[in-house]
Amino acid sequence: MKKAEPTLEELLRKRERTKEETRKLNELGLERIAKVRPISKLVIGDTDVTDLNPHQVRLMGEAIHLALNNQLPTPEVDDEKSISGQLDKWLSHRQRLGKLKAKNPEKHKDFPSLATYGQNEAHSKTIKDYVASEDVADNIEAISSAYVADFRDFLIDKVEDEELVPKSALNILSTFSLFVDWMALERELIPRPNLMSKRGWKKLSFDPQPYPMTVATFRAVYEKADELARLYILLMANCGYTNKDISDITPQQVNWTKGRIKRKRSRAIGYSNAPIVDRPLWPETFKLLKKFGKKDGERVLTSETGAALVTAGRKDLVAEKVKDAIVEAGFKSGPHYRPKDIRSGCATLIDASKRHDGWETYFLGQSPTSVADRHYVGENGDKQEQFDEVTMWLRTQWLKDV
Repeated sequence: MKKAEPTLEELLRKRERTKEETRKLNELGLERIAKVRPISKLVIGDTDVTDLNPHQVRLMGEAIHLALNNQLPTPEVDDEKSISGQLDKWLSHRQRLGKLKAKNPEKHKDFPSLATYGQNEAHSKTIKDYVASEDVADNIEAISSAYVADFRDFLIDKVEDEELVPKSALNILSTFSLFVDWMALERELIPRPNLMSKRGWKKLSFDPQPYPMTVATFRAVYEKADELARLYILLMANCGYTNKDISDITPQQVNWTKGRIKRKRSRAIGYSNAPIVDRPLWPETFKLLKKFGKKDGERVLTSETGAALVTAGRKDLVAEKVKDAIVEAGFKSGPHYRPKDIRSGCATLIDASKRHDGWETYFLGQSPTSVADRHYVGENGDKQEQFDEVTMWLRTQWLKDV
């Protein structure tokens, strides 16, 4: 007898979840939240979420609460209008062409092969993840040059966060381009976005090579930053966090008495061997976190409207704030001047230290790559004091004479 699939409520009650259970939890949560979309059209129409009045915010909050508690009916989805529905139809079409080519390669040599269809199907998972993410419309009428550009930026973010290799990102973008062209040129469901007519639009402008930020650059930027930007910068240097990590910190992960943060990095969620790192906060970091952070709710740090600071493929308020400080300090965007380079700067400083060399993998919250890494800090280990020493030593490197 086939084992019953766990419910959202059952998965939420579990303290420890496998990677597959975490994936299922996210999938079920998105299915519930999708039920809010028809209501959101009635409540806010085309209003930007940052401009909602208190009444609209309350109605949307109630709708989300009902959806998560499975008290909203499942909305009828018009597959003809949804991007995900059309994507499934396109994949089915590609599969049929692949089967025809397999039977008669000479006659159908211009058709995609079954192997190509398999690649398209694999790429479609990333496209569906993007369409299902917050603030992204699952409606073919939303596809425009801006939509295509946002998806391209989403892939660039994936590469920079090391979730995709450059070649995979380019292949996914090519699949997305074929799909949009099929809807626009073959089925005439949408106008073809003008951006797709421009030469070189598929070029992904990223530099995956890390460029550790220098201490001199850090100090110059820190001096010019306002208090909120300083908090972001300090969390990057103190904890080795990325912009997404900062956005995802929850009140429960902060010890508001002792000044510590204990959490697994955002991109490591679902990986059982990635460490849950207990970090001491520098006095400067803790002071600003208490000033700007919230002790209740879903996130410690949010936008002025209470929204997430970082939304995949859409906005990154952390990066915007830190980049403003970088420009104010007289630097232009490029190697050694990017927010994410503070993180690699931490690893470089630890690696160069004879006393603390070897702690960089654990500090960055990465999965252990050696037997030694696995035993740095454990539930019954005696290494937490040493790690605290490493973290506090970093403060003397980044903030000396500031």
